[in-house]
Amino acid sequence: MAWCLKHQLGRAAFDRQGAAGNSAFHGRFRMAKQIAVLAVLLISLMSSVLFAGVTAQSAAVAPGVMQELLLKKVNPVYPADAKKDHIQGEVRLKVTIGKEGSVENIRVVSGPEQLAPAAIEGVRQWKYKPYRVNGSPVEVQTDVVVNFTLAE
Repeated sequence: MAWCLKHQLGRAAFDRQGAAGNSAFHGRFRMAKQIAVLAVLLISLMSSVLFAGVTAQSAAVAPGVMQELLLKKVNPVYPADAKKDHIQGEVRLKVTIGKEGSVENIRVVSGPEQLAPAAIEGVRQWKYKPYRVNGSPVEVQTDVVVNFTLAE
């Protein structure tokens, strides 16, 4: 629609054949501008009516916010082979938390591959208070970092 309006305005400018101050051109331009404003208002009104009452199905939430909603945290078991090989570090996970607060999906983003399975197993048992948007619980995407350090 924007291209069509621009094309019509350009055509109107071409049609006036250089007549400065042509009131017909300015009248058409003013009317086209008013139509564009009305179209934007109509689209805005229609979208607010169509989407009224629709709640978000999922939300990306900062790790600090989700940390405050953590009800049950299970520390991972340090893998014996990783301990023996003195492997330590952090495992970064992308976690999906369901509407009920249970961990539903986990994807490893980075970290030592020997520690990742233990991090996943520990985080899979975590339980969160449901995150709410407009009073309704929604699925959440967040990041979790699990640190593995060897005691000295």
